[in-house]
Amino acid sequence: MSTKLQITLPEPLLTEIKAAAAREGVPLAEFIREAVRERLRKRQSNRPKKSFWESINGIADSEETDLSMRVDEILYGGDPHD
Repeated sequence: MSTKLQITLPEPLLTEIKAAAAREGVPLAEFIREAVRERLRKRQSNRPKKSFWESINGIADSEETDLSMRVDEILYGGDPHD
């Protein structure tokens, strides 16, 4: 499903976007969608990840007895059987 969105761009930016889309031979809307996707991917990859130390900090204080069997689940999250 797609939703229409209206945005306002400065004229020089619009001119630059149109020229770039034309150079790549893609419709303007497709060029803009891909630029937004790329920006989101870049942000996602720059998000700080939990360090190994943060993952195991306090694990020895746990009262759980099956930690060795659940190490992947504990360190990386999620169900190990997925």
